[in-house]
Amino acid sequence: MPVSGPTHAAAWYRIDLEQARITSEALTEGSRSFARREEGGALSPLIVPDRRGLGHALSIFSRATPEGARADRSEITIYSGIAPGRRWFLGLEALLPSEVPTPQDWQILAQCVQPGSGKSPPISLDLEPDGSVSLVARSDADGFETLWNGPMPRDRWTGFVLEFEFGEPGFARLWVDGQEVVARQLPLIWREGEPRCVLKTGLYRAPSTGYFEMLIDNVILGNDRASVTPQR
Repeated sequence: MPVSGPTHAAAWYRIDLEQARITSEALTEGSRSFARREEGGALSPLIVPDRRGLGHALSIFSRATPEGARADRSEITIYSGIAPGRRWFLGLEALLPSEVPTPQDWQILAQCVQPGSGKSPPISLDLEPDGSVSLVARSDADGFETLWNGPMPRDRWTGFVLEFEFGEPGFARLWVDGQEVVARQLPLIWREGEPRCVLKTGLYRAPSTGYFEMLIDNVILGNDRASVTPQR
């Protein structure tokens, strides 16, 4: 059966920020452009030193939400054609500085949102008001379910690798800093909506009175765990 989506290879899309630049509409890395979107109090992302002396990272930043805005958003679209019926692997690293306030409400670090559903993403990595991070699944069958919750350390890089299958049946497996923390088979799709989801990373949060900043690096979409895990 032919593979749909990107050309079949170990790693399809990679954002390591070493050859990147920010344009008016996108983040460009080598020959590829990744669409970006800001709204609310969020500012354009910046390419900054990665705080470990190994290169560069992406700084995502938002001020307090302006009056009348529905949310703050600064997101990069990794790939818009995540289709059902196959496994996808997403790797990314994130650093939350100690001086940044914890979220006041819901806040998403990475998500695969289903166009046309008008609903929350079938799967997402969420930052919680208690300072932790969660893997959350949603669908018509199961509604909202936290598959895993754990600490989000400050001032150090945390590596996430997410294996998932969008659809019904669906699947989710998460590794944090190389340790498997959850593996579940469950539906990850809304009946109303297009049969695809759009994979994004960055900042998306409820209206907030506080500022926020996070560094993101080594965002990789591929077809196995090894290809999306940064080699250091």
